[in-house]
Amino acid sequence: MTDLNYCPTCGAALEYKEAEICPHCGVRIRSSSSEERYAGFWIRFAAYILDGIVLLIPTLIIVFIALSITLTSTQLMGNLFSLVAGLIISWLYFALQESSKYQATLGKRGAGVMVVNAEGERITLGQATIRWIIKAIPILNLISYIILAIDEKKQGLHDKAAGTFVVNKQR
Repeated sequence: MTDLNYCPTCGAALEYKEAEICPHCGVRIRSSSSEERYAGFWIRFAAYILDGIVLLIPTLIIVFIALSITLTSTQLMGNLFSLVAGLIISWLYFALQESSKYQATLGKRGAGVMVVNAEGERITLGQATIRWIIKAIPILNLISYIILAIDEKKQGLHDKAAGTFVVNKQR
């Protein structure tokens, strides 16, 4: 995430790459424990709820359109339209935002967390898509959150499959 040869705040050269606090300005360079660095279960759950609220509006629009289709066509056609449109909107919402320069959905931004790869950098659209696919399958999403709650690095199944981490933003 930062070049650990130099302090990101004052720019002073660091004698030890593993330094957690800059000896020159006293600013914390990296968290001393995984509890501080990796976003935990409850903050991620809150972000997921916020994202669900954000996605509620387009979902209601899709349901309204599907009801219109159902009135002029078949129930199956309306249900199929709702399912496909809902999946596409959800995928675009999560994958495009998590792989963007913000590295987070609106819910994650509100919760102060972001998604990174193993090097602490922005993830690719492919990695974001893998995360979304696993979260879109209800049983895998449930397993993912159970694993996340007990994993040392707070990685869910979707994180492990994509090679990603959700971390607290540096303050």
